[in-house]
Amino acid sequence: FSGGTTPDADFLQHIHFDLGGGNIYYSALGAGGELFASVNLVSAGPPPVTVPDVVGQTQTVAETNLVEADLSVGTISNASSATVAAGIVLSQNPAAGASVPQGTAIALVVSTGPSVPNVVNLAQAVATSAIVNAGLSVGNITSAPSGSVPAGSVISQNPAAGTSVPIGLPVD
Repeated sequence: FSGGTTPDADFLQHIHFDLGGGNIYYSALGAGGELFASVNLVSAGPPPVTVPDVVGQTQTVAETNLVEADLSVGTISNASSATVAAGIVLSQNPAAGASVPQGTAIALVVSTGPSVPNVVNLAQAVATSAIVNAGLSVGNITSAPSGSVPAGSVISQNPAAGTSVPIGLPVD
């Protein structure tokens, strides 16, 4: 209040609420119309939320945790992993710990588990390395003659290349 003047019973108050826009206006006028105080408050909106860490959780649990944190589930994509079982979240965006507005969509990448590598026509030692490096194990090895594949190389495989399988599954 300017000049040490304080409003008394002879002042008028005006309060206006604009709830749709989140604004509040307040003014206090003296009996003669002089302005004692004026305040314009503008809402900053809801407070931001911290993105929880859902990497390593099942897709279902991750989605529940995001919704409980006032966020939404964004795009779900899949990727194979030699070390992470199918159905487990590999990554998220935005990352855990980020401060974001409520309702922000969090994108998830979910593991499909290991993918069987194509080992047909590879030497047995190279095929074995490829299978083990994919998080799988070597299954039954049988020898058979072939007119088109060199001796010591893989003629066929089961399961087929590109198949998503559980970690450690044997590849014959």
